[in-house]
Order: sequence, then structure tokens, then C-alpha cells
Amino acid sequence: MKSQTSHRRRMIQGAVLSCCAFSLCCVPPAFGQWIDGENLTRVCDPAQEGHIFRPGVCSGYIMAAIDLDEALTTRGVIHKPLFCMPENVPISRVTAVVTGYLKAHPERKDESAAMLVVDALGAEFPCKH
Repeated sequence: MKSQTSHRRRMIQGAVLSCCAFSLCCVPPAFGQWIDGENLTRVCDPAQEGHIFRPGVCSGYIMAAIDLDEALTTRGVIHKPLFCMPENVPISRVTAVVTGYLKAHPERKDESAAMLVVDALGAEFPCKH
């Protein structure tokens, strides 16, 4: 029984490591560098051909910004959230908000994508402090 558990554990570890290696080799090249608005626009554009993981990378990047805002607020690193999204907003709507903001502000394409995501969400979901 112990050898079966050990074998299963090694298989799971191998699968996890394989997935991590696969995801690292398959992330678009722009994501190995500092992400700016132009890179995020390209990754989030459904008309762009190329990598099959683009939609996931786009929504994952946006969700990470949302999670970070919540974590920083909860931990007291920042005293108030940067945006106040209602509960249960679908990621498709959030992604549409961010991509719409990126398209409406091409002059900001060289700025940090993280700041652009925060600004987009703050404009759409402002906090009532």
C-alpha cells in the first residue's frame, strides 16, 4: 500500500512539474518581460491569432490584479481598495471592461498593464468612500 501511495505521489508531482514547464514554455514572449498596455492589449485581443492560451493569460492577469487589490486591502498594506467590484461579476464582463479601457486609451500603451487594469476597474467600479 505504501509503495502505491508513493508511486501515486510521484506521478502527481511529475504531472504538476510537467504542467508548470509546459505553461512556462508556452506563455507568449511578451510575458517574460515587463507587461505594458500594448502587450496586454495584444494578449486580450480575440482577433489576434496565435497562442491558444491567450484568453486564459488575459483573464488570469486581470484576476491577479483583482486578487492583489483584495489581499493588499485585507492585510492593511493599502487602507482602501482601488476599485469596488460588485460580487459575482463574470470574468467575461471584467475582461470586456479592461479591453474597452485599453482600446479607449491607446495613448497609455507604454504604461504598466497592472496600473491600466486598476484604472479601468476603478473607472467602471468606483468605490464610494
